[in-house]
Amino acid sequence: ITSNGFVKLEGRRMSKSKGLFIPLWKAISKYGADVTRLTLLMGAEDLDDPDWREVNAQANSRRLQSIWNLISELLEISREKPEKGYFEKLLLTKLAENIAKVDEFMSRMKTASAVRIIYFMMYDDLVEYKELADEIDRQTILSYIEAWTKFMSMFTPFLAEEIWSSLLKKESLVSLETWPEVPENYPETRIIEKYVKDLLDDVLSIMKVYPRKPKTVYLYTARKEKWIFVSKALKEGIDVREAIKSSGLGIDVIGHLVKFTKELKGFDKDIYMKTLDIIGSPERETEILNQIFSRYLKRSLNSDLIVYAEEKATYDPKLKAKKAIPLKPAIYVE
Repeated sequence: ITSNGFVKLEGRRMSKSKGLFIPLWKAISKYGADVTRLTLLMGAEDLDDPDWREVNAQANSRRLQSIWNLISELLEISREKPEKGYFEKLLLTKLAENIAKVDEFMSRMKTASAVRIIYFMMYDDLVEYKELADEIDRQTILSYIEAWTKFMSMFTPFLAEEIWSSLLKKESLVSLETWPEVPENYPETRIIEKYVKDLLDDVLSIMKVYPRKPKTVYLYTARKEKWIFVSKALKEGIDVREAIKSSGLGIDVIGHLVKFTKELKGFDKDIYMKTLDIIGSPERETEILNQIFSRYLKRSLNSDLIVYAEEKATYDPKLKAKKAIPLKPAIYVE
């Protein structure tokens, strides 16, 4: 149990004698109990004094309506898929992470932090899934929404009960349900997501100096011999000269890669090597680019994607292909 000393109004301590206050009944009458409770919970952490701000109450009212609309839409358009794809596995992995985070925050009475995960991060994760997946998998969505609704029942019980009964068609009360169970999760999807989003950031950084939004983005993946070199130099710790010899490539082709491996250190090196293990080959990298990265690219820039292997690039007007590095495709836009 935590206790707060005062409630603030627009950043100032409430005072009845100064006329600086809002009666609880008035806030509930205007916004409803759920929005009022949520706004006060988000207005403070630990023993800080809650700060009631009208603009936050208005934003929270819109957020709860958006949550209802999103769940309604997803349940309506979802279908049974024969198997879970990458985006379903990624969503379930994020759900498992969010359950752990909310559990930790609630055990430490960090209610504002828990609220931000439930009403913002989990909402954003679901929106991203809707925009990236080719089809909405019903079982994945049900698992996610049921856990999400259980969380919401702690802070916005009226909304949660309405979702539970009207949208999920449950006959029980969500307030009597047990804590959400952690679903099966797939940590490798997070590694792939980081790879994809880092590459997207690279493309977007090019857009800062490009005069217009590109119609097509060309990516050139590194040849197999470069993968062999990186594996020898980084994973096996072989001397650079021996690694070059093992790759079968000349220093004129692989010089930039030698510099890359020498400069890779610490956390960046650990992440790179872990990603190297998970993706494993230029063929798998090409598959990820075509099936996963292309969707992020379409969502961000509405651009088409063409992927070439370095040694098979039939279109390379700026000779970018030779600069490709494993997990660091060369980029050309037009």
